[in-house]
Amino acid sequence: DHRDNHLIGTRDEHVGTKDTHINFGECLDDMDWNEADKHCRKADLVIVAGTSMSLRHITHFPFLAKRTVIINLQQTPDDRKCDLRIWGKTDPVFEALMDNLSISIDPVPEWVPRDSVPIRNIPKYVSSYYVQAAKRLEDSNKKLKAESKARQEVIEKAERKRRNTARQTGEEAAVVRSILTSGICFGNTVSRAGNSNFKWTLFLKSAESEAKLDQVVDKVTYFLHPTFSPNKVTVSAAESKKFELSRIGWGTFEITAQISWKPSLKLRPILVSHNLDFDLESGIATTVINTSQLYSEDTVSRDSSPAESHVEAVGCCG
Repeated sequence: DHRDNHLIGTRDEHVGTKDTHINFGECLDDMDWNEADKHCRKADLVIVAGTSMSLRHITHFPFLAKRTVIINLQQTPDDRKCDLRIWGKTDPVFEALMDNLSISIDPVPEWVPRDSVPIRNIPKYVSSYYVQAAKRLEDSNKKLKAESKARQEVIEKAERKRRNTARQTGEEAAVVRSILTSGICFGNTVSRAGNSNFKWTLFLKSAESEAKLDQVVDKVTYFLHPTFSPNKVTVSAAESKKFELSRIGWGTFEITAQISWKPSLKLRPILVSHNLDFDLESGIATTVINTSQLYSEDTVSRDSSPAESHVEAVGCCG
């Protein structure tokens, strides 16, 4: 009787924790036997892991399912009977399986017995074997707590990064909306450079003075007249906030610029054009690019096509 020897068997009732392990020479009680039979017959797959299949009076259960897999390093009597035989350790096999299914493995939970006492309070008459076991359990729980805290910090850091990215993307989208609805100024300044030459500087800015183009534009690529070498020049936001490019020449021509937005915005590049103008009286010429047609409530035209959007100039003023 468990009240005399403090040992709980498979047939004891109302005793809390129950031993359902099947040791050599033992049998399942009727209730467990019937449940095992019922669930195995209903199963599409039973995975047998880390057992030698030596208790022959119960090893028929896995084969009541539609499919059976055996994972074990050693041979078993049913190796030819199963549908799949995996020779290996159970942990690596299940880790690979979970990874393939893209399912995260729950961390080992922290476990502290309800009636546990600090190591220093264990009576001296308790065997050192059990004291050392308690010490190992305590150390293990400390390690689990530290790992749990570290995981939580990683999760919180990732969440902060996600919120910051979302906020930044929202702010960038607002700038893009402001720029595209107000238009882009593509122009050049000019001054004499001796003889018949002129020094001119290209620039791009938002027609809305408060909106900064460099906040949302990654780079601008200018396509110059073929007589310039190189005639394709890229200026990044880091190099110039107005994407300025200076050259010396004597003639005017149409210049095309490809505006590439920041990658985080996932917007297609756009092409804009400007006629180089040597208006010495004002020293500056600007083409106002109407970009309002590029804006939509779907956070502008998303990068669904590799092709650029070409935007025509609507006016030129000195």
